[in-house]
Amino acid sequence: MLLKYTAIHKNIVSAFVLLIVLAAACYVLTVNLTPVPDPADLVPANTVAFVKVKDLADVALALKKSPVGKQLMAPELGSILDELGAEQGLREKVLEIAAVFKKLVEHPLLHVIFGRQAGLALLPAEVNAVEPAVHFAQNLVLVAQTKVPIAPGLLFSRFVPENVSTSSSVYYGTTITSVVLENGITLYYALLEQNLIFGLDPRPVQRCIILAGDRLLRPGLTLYQEKAYQQVLKNSKHKENALMYVNLAGGVSQWAGLTGNSDNRIRVGEEERLFLLQRSGVNKNTIRLVLKGYGQRPTGIIQRYQLASPIVNPHLQQIPSGTAVYFWSNWLNFSKFWLVASQAPTLKTATVMFYIAQQFYEHTGTDISTFASLLGEQFGFFIKEVPSATFATVPMLCLQLQVRDPAAMKKMLKKQLSGVKTHVTRIDNVEAVSVVMAGGLIQPTYIIIDEWLIIADHINQIKEFLESRKKTLFADKAFVKVNNGFTQKSNVLHYARIDKVNQGLLHLLYWGISTMEGAHGLTSKQQRLLMERCVLPVFKSLAKVRSQGIRVVRQAEDLVVEVNLLYTLQRKNEKIKK
Repeated sequence: MLLKYTAIHKNIVSAFVLLIVLAAACYVLTVNLTPVPDPADLVPANTVAFVKVKDLADVALALKKSPVGKQLMAPELGSILDELGAEQGLREKVLEIAAVFKKLVEHPLLHVIFGRQAGLALLPAEVNAVEPAVHFAQNLVLVAQTKVPIAPGLLFSRFVPENVSTSSSVYYGTTITSVVLENGITLYYALLEQNLIFGLDPRPVQRCIILAGDRLLRPGLTLYQEKAYQQVLKNSKHKENALMYVNLAGGVSQWAGLTGNSDNRIRVGEEERLFLLQRSGVNKNTIRLVLKGYGQRPTGIIQRYQLASPIVNPHLQQIPSGTAVYFWSNWLNFSKFWLVASQAPTLKTATVMFYIAQQFYEHTGTDISTFASLLGEQFGFFIKEVPSATFATVPMLCLQLQVRDPAAMKKMLKKQLSGVKTHVTRIDNVEAVSVVMAGGLIQPTYIIIDEWLIIADHINQIKEFLESRKKTLFADKAFVKVNNGFTQKSNVLHYARIDKVNQGLLHLLYWGISTMEGAHGLTSKQQRLLMERCVLPVFKSLAKVRSQGIRVVRQAEDLVVEVNLLYTLQRKNEKIKK
């Protein structure tokens, strides 16, 4: 009796344990059966490259409304390409892209099908293709989350000739449909829950279908679940409008397999990943670039050069108000760079470095290593003005170089300028040396103050720099709005008044294109079309941008580029001047 009771007891315990295991398994599966949170959850963790946008429909419509999009959709696009003398192959390709784009943005179901997240991925190759076109066709896949599980055929009805029939097959319970588009390209697609999966070959679609099932039982298989991907999303608080991801090690390996060149000189760490995230705000646009694991590279110039740690920029508070362009970095260790470069393993590089050293000594009488040892790690410059429409003004450059031995640098400069006419002026007890050139019309000037060598186009810039405490860059609203951590420890800082720079570039392009007549076979009509239909639309697309700020910081083994473009919108009454 006791033995029978014991056996029954064991059976009950075993059944109870089995029920607990089944309940736990059901719970895990139930948790994982939630809708795919991100298109990256349908591509493998070792994906080579991935681009995601929050709302593909909005991106397409924004491009349609832009000056570039309007030119792309212009009815006279074909005649314009003819007048510009475009080659037949290029002309047909542009018109084909324009036709597909027009049908897409004018589709009534655009927001229903592409109104949520969409991601384009380059999957790791299963086999090495001979041609790049075949390689990308076999490994490219687009995943788009739809607002409702709508039949994809409704979308492609506008792209498929009426007499063309589609075919379909079932793969692991999911239907894959193939359809031949008007341009002859065969497209494969499948609807998985509310995710549309597109490919130019059935295999990448099949791989995503397999992964959709496997991720429920074996977490960690997808890119979305990768540690680095999750960490970047967490830091951005999942507020990014667009994201780009590149597995650098996988990309280098795939390129080597595609080209057949196993002796690739590009060396990256196995865990090295590149992320680029874009986020929109009120009158702002922020771009953040993160290079994770760059410090793990086994070899290369980064390891030998040893980039300096971030510091606070000591001269930022002295940059004068109204500056158009500013740049600063503490990564210009000229002495270390020369040492690393001169130890190059190739004979060609060593020969070039020897020639440079020889020429430097002949012209200065100083060994280049000695000169390099006088310079510190910090380097900067600012430009006060940019060329106007009539080129009445020229860029006014002021260069800043950190000096390790100010006395030795002063002595060397005095020796080099001994045979040149100079003029010495004292400004606030600082000696400013001007080199008199072209009868006094050109007078580049330098000063050595504290541990800095300041070189400017004209003595007036030196005066303004020394007196800039009265009104500095921090008084400019255009700078304040893009100042994102400029006063904190950094490795690179860059600021620019994009509206001013673009005006200067536009006038330079006008001048350059006007000189192309005759020499490059462009008629005056072609010049006008080139400017009005190609150049101006690009600049008009940037017309809202007033200023930008970029900040780079090295963090342990990661490199963070606070590209923080933080664009501010241009006032309505401002237009691009021709």
